[in-house]
Amino acid sequence: MRIQELLVETAEDDRAILSLADAIYNYLQSYADTELDYDETGVIHIGRIGDLFDTPIEILNSVRLEITPDEAIVDLARRLYGRATPADSHFGQWDPMNKAISLNADYLSSKRMRNVIAHELRHAMDDAKSLNRANQSTRYRTARSVQHQADQDGAYQAQPAEINARFVEALNLLVPVIAKLSTLDSTSFRTKMTAYLNRAFELKDIADYYPEKTANAHYRRLLQRAWDFINKELAHVKSQSSDTADT
Repeated sequence: MRIQELLVETAEDDRAILSLADAIYNYLQSYADTELDYDETGVIHIGRIGDLFDTPIEILNSVRLEITPDEAIVDLARRLYGRATPADSHFGQWDPMNKAISLNADYLSSKRMRNVIAHELRHAMDDAKSLNRANQSTRYRTARSVQHQADQDGAYQAQPAEINARFVEALNLLVPVIAKLSTLDSTSFRTKMTAYLNRAFELKDIADYYPEKTANAHYRRLLQRAWDFINKELAHVKSQSSDTADT
């Protein structure tokens, strides 16, 4: 079976990842901005996701959570990729060899960390759903454009695997916006939401790698997946508002 057949992303997966990322972020705040006692390898082992959280993503139950100092994250990136990856990846890393998400202790309380956790969970899910082939796939780990392959940082950021992980970050930016716009009529909601979606794709360095925009089939697929997420999240927000009104 080809990796594309194994990696079928859904809006339900995206919503579950963001929900789990929030739970992990909140749990880790007890470790934030405090003096930490690392083990001899420079790691604090938090535990396995399935042991810590009641999550519908059973495929991630065995994934371990770890927190490490800044220099350990950089060292991990070098071991995994042969060099230090772009600065954003110093917040956290998915280690496919050890099935662990390592997070930088210096940034546990930062708002950015919510997105980092979601980003690494997406990598972990990709590996789990692809039977550990996603991280080893040349196609999934190589920028499609020859132009992007020529630039070291661009080659990393333009990998389909990295775009997929940043896509979940973009969705996370939209969650509060969906709630804010939920009372608008459908036409106004669509118009305003489109502007926010385009902006999220720009902020998360997705749009730049698809200059053709909707003329590109991969970009169209991302847009469709984003709207599937938006519509499900909107329905959820409205159902909660309805439940509140009935009580």
